[in-house]
Amino acid sequence: MRRGGRQFEHDSMIRSTTSTLILALAVSTAPMSAAPAAGAVSDPAPTPVAEPEWDRTMDRVALDALVTGEDSAALAVSGSFVGRFGYTPEWQDAMAVAPAGACSSPIPLPDAFRSPCAAHDFGYDLLRAVEPASSKARRELDMRLIDRLGEQCAESSPPTGAHWSCRILVEAISRGLRVNTWRQDGEPPLEESVSDILLSLVRKVVAT
Repeated sequence: MRRGGRQFEHDSMIRSTTSTLILALAVSTAPMSAAPAAGAVSDPAPTPVAEPEWDRTMDRVALDALVTGEDSAALAVSGSFVGRFGYTPEWQDAMAVAPAGACSSPIPLPDAFRSPCAAHDFGYDLLRAVEPASSKARRELDMRLIDRLGEQCAESSPPTGAHWSCRILVEAISRGLRVNTWRQDGEPPLEESVSDILLSLVRKVVAT
């Protein structure tokens, strides 16, 4: 029996959105903990603690500065932030970054992507620190990452294969970030397994 048009469109949306996320997971910079190697001992995830109101305000000011492009002002985070996430942000390539931040990807990415990804990691940690944070702030951080990655691609000569490969990677990352932020309703990001991500994505699409 032929399904109705509305049901067909709904099923197509689920397949399309799921495929987009699976593609993006290959090159995504979404915050997920890498699985430890066999036999390796991993450090426990930092335990959320209640920040004093002054510290929360200080971190909110830092987040606002990062979102608006005033990265140098974003370096002034609170002691609570340092204690919770285990680092003080550093200045790298004219960006405020998480020192150990990087692009999470099972395939090699250009070295030039590292600093923008580390800046994005720092921004996501600030979102967690000031929770609840506005969904607009998360979207702005995502857009800043994509803009910065695009700038790195622009340094390649357009006719070269490297340039177009770079553009394809950035587009995949952009789609992954948009889907992931939509899936989590723009709230501070969570650490999830791939199965958790796919399950919550299906639930989100079904509920839409």
